[in-house]
Amino acid sequence: MPLNLPEPMRDRLPRAQLDLVVCQVRHERNFASIDPKRALSVHSTLASRYPSIEDMSAQEIGFVVSGPTGVGPVSSETSRGWRFRSPDEKWIVVIMPDFFSLETTEYSTWEEFKERLTELTAAIHDQLSPSIETRLGLRYIDRLTKPHAESARDWAPFIDPSLIGPILHPTLGDSLTQLQQVVRLDTDDGRQVILRHGCSTEDGGGWTYLLDYDCSTARSQPFEAEAVLTGIEDLHTIALQVFQASVTPALMAYLREEV
Repeated sequence: MPLNLPEPMRDRLPRAQLDLVVCQVRHERNFASIDPKRALSVHSTLASRYPSIEDMSAQEIGFVVSGPTGVGPVSSETSRGWRFRSPDEKWIVVIMPDFFSLETTEYSTWEEFKERLTELTAAIHDQLSPSIETRLGLRYIDRLTKPHAESARDWAPFIDPSLIGPILHPTLGDSLTQLQQVVRLDTDDGRQVILRHGCSTEDGGGWTYLLDYDCSTARSQPFEAEAVLTGIEDLHTIALQVFQASVTPALMAYLREEV
């Protein structure tokens, strides 16, 4: 079913509190990514932004189904790839045999993020030539520490009440020490949003509210740079829509204030 959410507001939020933004593009297993010469070719086009390059490995763990007993021995495989870093290490590119990604802990605007993603996608397309796009993912993790909350109930004016129901419970709410919920939203065009949200106490006192939006599209189609970027733009739109449906006008007004 379509989400039927209104077109999102796209103005900049000076008080946004994003911990992490990650975009991942998955494709068929492409061993050109392992070739150091190919990796250096990709890096050469991006080196002005990410001068640091290092090889990396990731352990892939799977389970083997063995007859009527079900799951058998664990199988594992090590995948090699590459990591590029910005000088301040706040922007990271990862290239593995079956995906590439861009992540940042210093997100400012979608325009900047998309510009960097466009450069990365073009470099992957030109130098590594993947054939099939299999999945697009875009994830935003907001960790709200302001406005300051002395109790879980203090978030009531800022988070949609349908999401924080347990906090508002007349008796249980006073005893709540932590809230964690997972909401899955599917659309009729193959997109999915997994919203993880909740609140917990901080070490220095007060309560933090987490809003984690993991948006994705699973599809198998020819890998084309323009189609990848269009698909990610669609995920950005739905992330904005779900975020704005999750919070109240009071929080949006607070986030719009100049710091």
